[in-house]
Amino acid sequence: MDDIEIQNPIEEARRYVSNAAEIIVNSKYDPETKLYRDKKYVRIAGDTLWKGCLIALDALLHVRQGKGRPSIEKYKKAAAQRDGKLLSFISAGYETMHLYMGYDGNKGKKICDAGFDYANEIIDRCAMLLPGTTPTPSTAAVQVPSTAESTQLTQSEPSSVPSTSTLSLAIAQTSSTTAAPC
Repeated sequence: MDDIEIQNPIEEARRYVSNAAEIIVNSKYDPETKLYRDKKYVRIAGDTLWKGCLIALDALLHVRQGKGRPSIEKYKKAAAQRDGKLLSFISAGYETMHLYMGYDGNKGKKICDAGFDYANEIIDRCAMLLPGTTPTPSTAAVQVPSTAESTQLTQSEPSSVPSTSTLSLAIAQTSSTTAAPC
């Protein structure tokens, strides 16, 4: 584990969110279809978001103790004992970031926006619950570029904070094109 993760896991987790925002720009958003064009970058961004969440969750929940890799069930069990809201964010965030974005490569903008929202919610909640950290909301964190800006951004330009919709609306609109996660 890197020194920065040990010293400040919340800041490191937020850095992953920032990196994911830079990655998703490479997918080039199409405002006509409301889809990103390249699922490769959606997958990479989803995986990066989820890994950032795991850094914050590991610092709070200590589920990596023992043999093997912890399953999502271990994270859910530890979160249920600690904080109900965190459990809700983990459940929804895992499906959105890890399954819909990371595995399926779902190119829907609303799904991707929801992934960034859940990542920020998980990290903010961990910051609030983690002793010795000062919670600073991720509202200033880099997120997915807004629709108009996404078509104009280059990789070197910063992205801005978008307005997003709820996950249930996004899932309802994309359920006909998305295979159910395994």
